[in-house]
Amino acid sequence: MGKNEQDIMDPSASDSLPEINFHNRDKVLRCIKTIKNGFERIRTLLADYKSSNDMQKQESLKARIAINIETITGEISQVSKTIGVMQLDVDERKRANNDPRCIDTRLRVLSTTVSALQQRLYLLVKEFNGLQILIKESYRDKMINQLRVFDPDIAEEVVAEMVNDPMVFLKENE
Repeated sequence: MGKNEQDIMDPSASDSLPEINFHNRDKVLRCIKTIKNGFERIRTLLADYKSSNDMQKQESLKARIAINIETITGEISQVSKTIGVMQLDVDERKRANNDPRCIDTRLRVLSTTVSALQQRLYLLVKEFNGLQILIKESYRDKMINQLRVFDPDIAEEVVAEMVNDPMVFLKENE
């Protein structure tokens, strides 16, 4: 069996596809799974927050949600950096190729893999942004409900002012 045939049978035997990119691909896929699990944890915490009438429990849930958001933000950043490194590697290998019309099949596979990971990251960030909007709306709705329980006759303007500027609570107590 010649060298080229061996490379086709075992892609890791070739310099065209460094193992680092396959390792990074697997690392990215594991992180994506962890992030999605984090989304589910946040959704569960948010459901508990919405159903709770205990202020201490709500504050505890909000703190746990914030910690999860911070963790997920860091993981998304790490995934983005890793995919960026993979893309730089692909770009460098394409530039090193003497004939751009004749790109190695394995390099095409790697390039397609990186593109697919970039698309998954985009969808993940989109889902994360939607989740953050849902969280803010839930906090806002809970605040409005609490204001209405405290004072059923409260004016809409006061509700809007308090919701848009929570510091109003502190200003009134000074």
